[in-house]
Amino acid sequence: MIRCYISGPITDDPDYLDRFRAATSHIAANYGVLPLNPAAPTWHKGATDTTWAGFMRRDIALLLKCQMLYLLTGWKASKGATLEFTIAKHLGMPVVMEGRNEKQDWEDALKSLGIETISEVR
Repeated sequence: MIRCYISGPITDDPDYLDRFRAATSHIAANYGVLPLNPAAPTWHKGATDTTWAGFMRRDIALLLKCQMLYLLTGWKASKGATLEFTIAKHLGMPVVMEGRNEKQDWEDALKSLGIETISEVR
């Protein structure tokens, strides 16, 4: 199954948990890929390094298990999300941006992974 990493602003966004949960549900319901949510409370459970760098190390490890990246609105203002975007682009991962031509971006991303239509992944 294709895994999609969700990236977006977390620091200074009091609604980040709701935004990441909504994106997780949206991706799973509409595109048939497995969304991986680094903001899920269980992802960092038991972590001993709770610095920004510690969170990013774990998040990047999760990103590397994915085939594509989904960027939430406002990602450019996030140091972590811009780092994740840079890694994904350099690794050749397709990127979908929330809202902006999203349906077409999904179709293009999936085609780049060898899937001709969204219905093929369901």
